[in-house]
Amino acid sequence: MRNKLKRSSVNKLETEVKTYFRDKFGAKSDLGKVFKEKLNVFFNTLLVEQGLKPELVAQEEYDRFYIQLETNIWKGEAFLRKEFERFIQAIMAFKRKDVSSTILRDYLGQFWLHTEARRLNRKVVYHMGPTNSGKTYHAIEALCQAKTGCYLAPLRLLASELFDTMNSKGVKTNLLTGEEVLEVPDAKHYSSTIEMAKLQQRFECCVIDEIQMLTDSQRGWAWTRALVNIQADVIHICGDHSVLELVKQILALCGDTLEIREYTRMTELNVMDHQIPLSQLEKNDALIVFSRRNALKYKADLEELDFKVSIVYGRLSPEVRREQARKFDEGETDIMVSTDAIAMGMNLPVKRIVFSALSKFIDNQEKPLTFSEIKQISGRAGRFKRFPVGEVTTLNRVEDGLRILKNSLAHHLTQSDKAMVGPDLDIFSSVNNALDANSLPSLSLSEFLRLFNTMTFRKPFYCVDMKEMIELAEMVEAADEDRTLSNAEIFGFACAPVNLGLIEHVQYYLWILNHYVGNSPIVNESIDDRSDNIDYLETSIKCVELFQWLSRHFDQKNFEFDEKSLLENKSKAIERLNELLSDKIGKACSSCGCKMPANARFNICDDCFSRRNFNRRPQQGQDRGGDRGQDRGQERGQDRGQAQHGRGSDRGQDRGSNRGPHKGPGRPQEKKDDRKRDGGRRNDKPRSESGERQGSSSSSQPKKPAPSGMKPSGGIKKPSGAVKKNAAAAFRKHR
Repeated sequence: MRNKLKRSSVNKLETEVKTYFRDKFGAKSDLGKVFKEKLNVFFNTLLVEQGLKPELVAQEEYDRFYIQLETNIWKGEAFLRKEFERFIQAIMAFKRKDVSSTILRDYLGQFWLHTEARRLNRKVVYHMGPTNSGKTYHAIEALCQAKTGCYLAPLRLLASELFDTMNSKGVKTNLLTGEEVLEVPDAKHYSSTIEMAKLQQRFECCVIDEIQMLTDSQRGWAWTRALVNIQADVIHICGDHSVLELVKQILALCGDTLEIREYTRMTELNVMDHQIPLSQLEKNDALIVFSRRNALKYKADLEELDFKVSIVYGRLSPEVRREQARKFDEGETDIMVSTDAIAMGMNLPVKRIVFSALSKFIDNQEKPLTFSEIKQISGRAGRFKRFPVGEVTTLNRVEDGLRILKNSLAHHLTQSDKAMVGPDLDIFSSVNNALDANSLPSLSLSEFLRLFNTMTFRKPFYCVDMKEMIELAEMVEAADEDRTLSNAEIFGFACAPVNLGLIEHVQYYLWILNHYVGNSPIVNESIDDRSDNIDYLETSIKCVELFQWLSRHFDQKNFEFDEKSLLENKSKAIERLNELLSDKIGKACSSCGCKMPANARFNICDDCFSRRNFNRRPQQGQDRGGDRGQDRGQERGQDRGQAQHGRGSDRGQDRGSNRGPHKGPGRPQEKKDDRKRDGGRRNDKPRSESGERQGSSSSSQPKKPAPSGMKPSGGIKKPSGAVKKNAAAAFRKHR
């Protein structure tokens, strides 16, 4: 105790002595102010050296800085430079966030007012009802009667169907999607995907389909934007009851009038009193699965039972889906095997919906279907006049399936309270213009998106999930090291429809990006339309669609291709893929592609199993640790658990030095996998545009090397190290 007291006394004495000497002999804290004229000149010179304007720092901020320095102004130029750099970083960070946040708060606080649509007295007609109630039919009839109008679809498939339907009725209509534009002479109507809505054009009538999608965390921003900004005298919106209150709130802010028209199902929908085995499926049944792997597996199983099968899943292009649906509709096939892509945009003559499961994998976790999802899918059963009673059941393997179905169909949809809002190029440009006016460095797109994601919105508006868009923006910024791209170009690349779960798709995107940044020609390479590889054709078609989207978005700058030849080659590839999907699928080894017996228990043949396991066992006395697991899980490079984005885009390129530069659209990768049972589930499936999880299932067709025509032409600019690092990080993140 005595030692502690002594030490305390000594410390106190030392403090008093230091204080005395500082007050007696030390300079006062305002010493810097005495020399502020010379110091101002010195520090302003440092600002200019860093490319900043002297107006960035006000005299009051300099005075506070000098007070902090005190007598340290005598420590020399190197010290002052270091302290001033830290001071400037703090000033810029504070001012950039303050200015940017102010602009965003002002915009988001009343963004619905900043549009020409507020000059109109709009009338909104809500066609509200369940699936198969005829609500969309009545909205389209009103559209056909208008002199000018537009139909905004959730999917390209629906936009294409309405394009055909309206033209067949004598209503000249143009088609507008991100991938293609089909113009009809003298057309005054448009059928487009909702992201491509013509917000600057005046219409007499507009139809917005599936309005409940405005709550979707990935794409909901497009529905909110259309509802708020579309310039139409009458707007017909179609959807279920779940967003009625939300729509009322939004329209109240916009000052629009609302009329509600309720519809009931035109066919009866019943839950069967028993589950069924796979063998008891019948003609006009639809079997619902939740992964591409299971879709192909059940198709093969049903073909073994002598059924003719159509198949639909998210990774297929709209043209392939439409052809598969046509065959089912016209009776060329008996059963439709589909993922939950069937829930939206597919009007099929389905007598009975059969669920193979009532859960799906999202972000590597098995999650039960929501009441809304079960209702939406089940509602596809039954068709007016053809099947007056629709039925729904599950396979025998689904535990407690009938009870869940009955509870879901009896459940009243709860009212959603969140409408999604996303950033656009205009607000991004406004923020950077404000920063420039205040002599502050502009924000990169990834910085802007992160700031936007932190903003508080006025209810009922919320920010969409922007993880994928941020990842894509970081890739673009890493590739554009010399800052040659404009804000519009960076924003455009960040919005590109890239499937981050498909490594070939990301590689092709990066190949196009590097050519565009390097101002090099971007030449489309033909697909081998004679290939027998389903994976290859699926991926190649997706890559061509990405090529079309980017070339159209950037007005074909640097893109060199003959559109007629591209469309013909794509059409042949789609036709070939349809042939393969329509043919009877046989079992093949997921590694070497050799044919296997139909009753084979595993996904790889005995030879591949022996080579990968027994031959790799170390000799006696050797270390058994080694690289035992090096070949395991390589197929995961193509799969990921998502979402959402988004916009995953998202998002990377290659995962190791053994991959060369970009392999071109859809080059199939050799998959390596452990020996797995057919019934095993993959839980790292990425989302499709419909929300279903995809995966790199073992193709039923033998693997073959990519045709030479699919390789990008010479002179490819390899991606920078930053791009590779960013890409690899994206893949690791989504494994």
